[in-house]
Amino acid sequence: MKKILLAAVFTVGTALADAPIESDAIGVDQHHPELVQALTTLVQLNGYRCDSVSAVVKYVWGNGYTLNCNQFQYTYEVKDVGGRWSVEVER
Repeated sequence: MKKILLAAVFTVGTALADAPIESDAIGVDQHHPELVQALTTLVQLNGYRCDSVSAVVKYVWGNGYTLNCNQFQYTYEVKDVGGRWSVEVER
């Protein structure tokens, strides 16, 4: 699943700014920064803001992630819906 997500993002391009991982970020795997970059790029490509990453939580069931950005100011659900990755803002 990670490979599909990464391929989709890198196919479009990663010209957007990297979102740094906050020092106290939760659930961020430091060994896979490309996953964090892919998630933040998907969020930014959908017109949303993610200047820094506060947390990344993989879904227990299903294919997707909850991404928190900007000191937990914004929360996004990035998930595989019918073979396509979607981004939804959690309110």
